[in-house]
Amino acid sequence: MKNIVVTLCLVISGWTYAHDTILRTQNAYMICTTPDTDWVNFCNGLMQGYADYAVISGKACIPSGVTRTELATLFTSKLVKNTEAYKKDKPAVEEVSEIFSLAYPCKIR
Repeated sequence: MKNIVVTLCLVISGWTYAHDTILRTQNAYMICTTPDTDWVNFCNGLMQGYADYAVISGKACIPSGVTRTELATLFTSKLVKNTEAYKKDKPAVEEVSEIFSLAYPCKIR
């Protein structure tokens, strides 16, 4: 019985830790709207990673030449605060994938 309790505690604490490492939409928005060079650079890198994910997963077809600054500007537009992902503070990767797919949809061949 003692082993079961210890195992449950470890599993639950591991889930909590993993849950805390997810960057939420509202936090990402706050990061990307902070007028500080370090946060701007972080946001640009974050948007590049999210753009890579959106393209690799087939959620968006972002054309070459689109800059990280353009992606960050798209993410911080007024559109974001009206989305369900922002209102429910879902993981930022979900929000960004949705916005990128709307802005850069893949054409059906």
